[in-house]
Amino acid sequence: MRETIIGDDLIFEEHPEYKGEWVAKWRGYITATAAIRENGRVDITEWHPDQESTSYTSAVNLDAAWRQIKEYTRSDFFEELKEHLDIGKGFHL
Repeated sequence: MRETIIGDDLIFEEHPEYKGEWVAKWRGYITATAAIRENGRVDITEWHPDQESTSYTSAVNLDAAWRQIKEYTRSDFFEELKEHLDIGKGFHL
């Protein structure tokens, strides 16, 4: 899955080595990872720009997880990235 967000592609694809594990990357950062449970629900780990801090959520299926990850990337992750890079309000990534 792919969508352009704030000028760059967010790519969400299955991990090449782990079946049922998905990774979302944007601008060289992992923004989220997702694990599909046996019942189809998806556990989402939202990564922060420091690539060490995380928060957790879940979705009813992979499509819902994709929608949540896109929204997280364009809102919270993007705002945290600006702070992480210490970019002033007048500068746009």
